[in-house]
Amino acid sequence: MEAVKKQTRSFEDGKNGNTEEQKALNEEITTLKSKVKKLESECEAKGNKEKTLETEVEALKKQSEGFLMEYDRLLEDNQNLRIDAAGIPVERPVSVPCNLRAVTWTKPIEGTVCLNMDGSLMRNNSGDFILGFYGAAVVPNILFAELMAVLHGLQICWENGFRKIICLSDSLQAVSLIRDGVSAHRRFANEIFSIRQFLSRDWEVVVEHTLREDNTCADVSAKMGALADSPLMKITSPPSSLAMPLLADARGVVFIRE
Repeated sequence: MEAVKKQTRSFEDGKNGNTEEQKALNEEITTLKSKVKKLESECEAKGNKEKTLETEVEALKKQSEGFLMEYDRLLEDNQNLRIDAAGIPVERPVSVPCNLRAVTWTKPIEGTVCLNMDGSLMRNNSGDFILGFYGAAVVPNILFAELMAVLHGLQICWENGFRKIICLSDSLQAVSLIRDGVSAHRRFANEIFSIRQFLSRDWEVVVEHTLREDNTCADVSAKMGALADSPLMKITSPPSSLAMPLLADARGVVFIRE
């Protein structure tokens, strides 16, 4: 009789153990289902956000096409002779300035990395984000910030094995100083000398001036740098504030500069 009782208790203990395991398993399944539902919601939200960005960029592109048509019309009005009511050829007056320029982001050739500054990012010829960086200026001087952006950008490009670079800055002064060089007594001579040393390495680097309208993404990064605590913050994926400008540049959206 005692043996039967022991066997019964053993069976009940096993049954209770299985119940506890089943309960734990059900809880784990419930947790997993909750995670899956959350991921599905996040994916749906991300998809909606991407669709919104696509729509906004398409609208911006159509607007830029309208600007281009108006730009072409203004040029034609300014260049061609018109006939007045008396049949006499006269130049038709134009009510708005005609020194307009159509500006788009300068795409590099295939195999070349485009480095835009002064807040800085690197992109390929498709406009895809590769790397970026920003930071607070150690010296409160715009020229110093521009020069340090070039120096940091070249360092990061070299460290990551990029050997064909087009370096674009909207600071004409910085570009001129880098190209021409300066005397050892000039302010920021050390930074300029360091940049020129980098340029003399065994790689292909072109430093060019670009217009501010052609440098929107770098300006967004520069604004991030103004709020930073560190002189150099590297990023491997673009922040949300760069999503729209990156897409607009990649799609060839045109901006009009007067």
